[in-house]
Amino acid sequence: MGLHGSVSQPDASPQDGERRGTPDVCVDPQSRAFVGEDEPSSSRHALDPSAMINDYIEVNPRKLGGTPVFRETRIPVYVLFDYLEEGYTVEEFLDEYDVDPELVHGFMRAVRGTFVTEEEAEA
Repeated sequence: MGLHGSVSQPDASPQDGERRGTPDVCVDPQSRAFVGEDEPSSSRHALDPSAMINDYIEVNPRKLGGTPVFRETRIPVYVLFDYLEEGYTVEEFLDEYDVDPELVHGFMRAVRGTFVTEEEAEA
């Protein structure tokens, strides 16, 4: 079993007095449009790299209390980072959890795309 065991637990809800942040942007899973905005995320990719990330993850206050999860799963994104931090490979993560490999690999490409070189930042 992996670092976190099973993550198919009931939705977490804040305890009295505990405040959980709500996402600034939610994505409608059907249209992949930003809630409150008219444009689908695909038309925003060139302007906003985080829009591309949202093609692979979802943040829903009704799913694990708003913890970012891989789209159409209950697998938190932080579990992948925990695996990598502990020295596991992406393939070992995929062997342990039932998540579409394209979601994980696409998410990683999207995250990588948010980093720019000094030359790109100065342009």
